[in-house]
Amino acid sequence: MKKILGILILGLLWSGNAYSCDDVDGATVTYTSDCRQIVVTGDGSNITIDGATIKGHSSDNEDGIITTAGTNTTITINSDAAIGHDTAAGLTRVGIKNGAGGSITTITNNGSNRD
Repeated sequence: MKKILGILILGLLWSGNAYSCDDVDGATVTYTSDCRQIVVTGDGSNITIDGATIKGHSSDNEDGIITTAGTNTTITINSDAAIGHDTAAGLTRVGIKNGAGGSITTITNNGSNRD
């Protein structure tokens, strides 16, 4: 049983599946590991993505970062970080979405991955 569980865990790691990102509620948060969809709900959130890829929601691969009610949001993308999708078809989908009631004040791309 332990061997099967170990194989399953390794398979998930090798498949490139990322875990859900922690939501941001008016805080300063830095993401350094790949994850899926950042949801911003609080005012004055400061998000830094450093060396990580933020992908869209696992069900549809859309909306890497979405502001739902958070206002005055700042997003900084640093060194080899990206907001991306699993397939070329995903390139037409939304990487950063300003949802109902939210606002993004600044987006800064300091990274070398500017696709």
